[in-house]
Amino acid sequence: MVPEPYLRDLRESIALINSTCVITPTVRCEVDLDTVLDLKCYSSTRSIDEWEERFDGRDACKHTSDVSTCSVTVEQPVNLFKFERWMGQLLWENKSSPHAATLFRVKGILGVEGSKTKHLLQAVHDLFDVSESGSDWLEGEKIECKITFIGRSLNRLELEEGLKKCMEWE
Repeated sequence: MVPEPYLRDLRESIALINSTCVITPTVRCEVDLDTVLDLKCYSSTRSIDEWEERFDGRDACKHTSDVSTCSVTVEQPVNLFKFERWMGQLLWENKSSPHAATLFRVKGILGVEGSKTKHLLQAVHDLFDVSESGSDWLEGEKIECKITFIGRSLNRLELEEGLKKCMEWE
C-alpha cells in the first residue's frame, strides 16, 4: 500500500497537469473496466453539457515549466472559413518564429455564424477537425466560442485577438 500523504501529493501533481481528469484509485490494478474503457472522449455525440461542466475558463494547469494551458472565451459565433484558416496558421505556419506557440492539444465548443448547431473543435499537434456536435444552441443561450489550448509559449492576448478576427465579416 502507498502511504496517504504520498497519494495526496500525487493527486495534487496530477491536478496541476489536468485539473479535469478523473482519478480512479485501485488496489493491485483491479478496476471496473467500464470506468476506464469506452469513455467516448472524442465522440461528437458526447454531452456538451458534461464537457462544459468540467470547463470553467481557468488557466489552472501547469505541466512543466514550459508547458501551460490557456482558455479563451468569446461571446460571438465565428466565420468558419476564417476560423479554419486561423487554426491552420497556428498549427502549421508559425513554426519558423522562435516566439511562436507550439500547440500540443486544442479542444473547444464553437458557435458558427449561420448555424444553430454547436460545433466541436479537436486538435492534436498539427491535425484539427471542426464537426457538428449534434446539439443545437438553445433559444436565449449565448452563442459563443470556448477554446482551451495546451502548449508552449502560449500568449492569451494573441490567441484571443486571433479568435476575434475570425468573427469579422468583410
